Amino acid sequence: MNLFSKTLARGLARGVFWFSLIIAVLLVQTNWSYFLGVGPEIAAKLDALIYMLSSNQFFMSILGINFMLTLVAIGFYSTNNRLVRLQNNYLEINGYTSCSEKSLNNFTYENYNDALIGLASTRAKHAVDLLGIAALTFIAIPAAPAIFSTYELALHGLKVSWVVSLPHLVLQNVGLLSMSKKDFNITPSEISKENLAQKSVIFVLPTSGKNIDTVKQSANSVLNWAQLVKNMYGLACHLEQWVVCEEKDHLQQTDRYKQIESHGSRIIVVPANYSTSNNTPYKARALQYTLELMKNEGLVGSSTWIYHQDDETMVGEDTILGVMDYVSAARPDNLYAVGIILYPNSWKGTPVRAQECSRSYDDLRLIYTTKTRGLLAFGHHGSHLLVRSDVEYGIGWDFGNVKAEDWIFGLMLWQKHRPNGSVLKGFAYEKPPFTASDLLKQRRRWLVGAGQVVFRKDIKLRYRLTALYGILSWLSALPSLLAFTLSIAHPTGGLFQWSGFITGFTWFSMYKYVSNGYSLNRRYIELEGGGFGPRLHLAASIAVGLFLDSLSPWYALFSRSKGFEVIKKEE
Repeated sequence: MNLFSKTLARGLARGVFWFSLIIAVLLVQTNWSYFLGVGPEIAAKLDALIYMLSSNQFFMSILGINFMLTLVAIGFYSTNNRLVRLQNNYLEINGYTSCSEKSLNNFTYENYNDALIGLASTRAKHAVDLLGIAALTFIAIPAAPAIFSTYELALHGLKVSWVVSLPHLVLQNVGLLSMSKKDFNITPSEISKENLAQKSVIFVLPTSGKNIDTVKQSANSVLNWAQLVKNMYGLACHLEQWVVCEEKDHLQQTDRYKQIESHGSRIIVVPANYSTSNNTPYKARALQYTLELMKNEGLVGSSTWIYHQDDETMVGEDTILGVMDYVSAARPDNLYAVGIILYPNSWKGTPVRAQECSRSYDDLRLIYTTKTRGLLAFGHHGSHLLVRSDVEYGIGWDFGNVKAEDWIFGLMLWQKHRPNGSVLKGFAYEKPPFTASDLLKQRRRWLVGAGQVVFRKDIKLRYRLTALYGILSWLSALPSLLAFTLSIAHPTGGLFQWSGFITGFTWFSMYKYVSNGYSLNRRYIELEGGGFGPRLHLAASIAVGLFLDSLSPWYALFSRSKGFEVIKKEE
């Protein structure tokens, strides 16, 4: 039986399972006393007992919390078992050892392909389960609102947040279901050596110098993997690594930058007296200076590409091959590409670091929305971003004092051009924030940047409205989480008649947001210890981390930032 037949058979089997379960719920719901074979008196007593227990808020709270923890534990336990088996099989066949930050052997294109193929193979199962759970909750929670107090009215009002986040969750599901092997699979033998030899790629890493050791690792990862790819597959283009720093920082850390330069990177120093037409500061200023330097050196053209990095953006074999694959096959309308970022470096099972894995899954939404020319996009990558140099020069980075220069750049690109083929194969490997304070500061910068997008006159209204929705969707995360938790302790009925479908759709989508994000990162990180305990600890850490992430936009609303805050990426 081929893969398609197996997938179809499994999909049909799951469909039968959900259909049968829904029928059973309907039968029980219609006349459960007859269905269970008990008489009217026994049924009445059972009804009274159920009513008494359900009216006890303490009992229902304990029951609800226990039920949630059980579901999360079972889900993570089964997911991890499957992933561990897959990883062990792969390592046994290929002779790899466990991945750690000290050993980058796992940053290979085989591991990348396995991770994406593994995720893509779940699409049929995902679709059937999503519809099955949504249909089940649609049947099981048919009740209209049951509101008898001010508290219940307030609690019920929080449930509106479930509707607000619905478009975001729909796009996440579409991002997964629209995956295709052609978009993501890397095959080195299919990369044209002749076309590649005519291309140039400049890896640009602007830095404030506060994470200099991390910058060194990121820059060296490009040069080392590029050399390995050349030796192993005979694939090469004109490739350079540029590290862009400020003059003041260069003077303070001259020896450190010389070390980076000695490994093959080019150090670009932005003069202290350099200014742009719009007095753009910070990272965008450094990028604008770099573009002007490239223009003066004759490097801007349709055959030269720019790959953007942050301080901690390390690459692997898959990243280099993905970039080469894209530039070698680029057509005139292939102007830029974005890919999936993982967060395995400096990873620990703490709430702040564990929850960051979910962002990797959300990148599928981001990638899908690039195919709509940004019409449905709220957010944009500033790293793991590949842009044709003449296109980037035509747009520039001179946007004024902004906090989301990457998003503004993407919007300007979509307004000016009609790019096609925007999927960049290969992962980038970055670090999560280390502390809750760093996470809140980072998210605050993002929210402030999104607000700046909403009020920019040079951005079309439809993009500004999408940015506004993105802010509202993010703000809805906290009330959504509160509504979910409090509703278990004190049910108030459906949001509206037959709104159970939205409930099931939302709960399942949020679960997959966590589990699929973790599955993408799983083969690159290590749990401390084995067995069920560490996995349950991980599930709890992710839950706490998600709460912090949902709190962050509200923190941004009621706090002020001091300039452009650079997040610490070194311990």
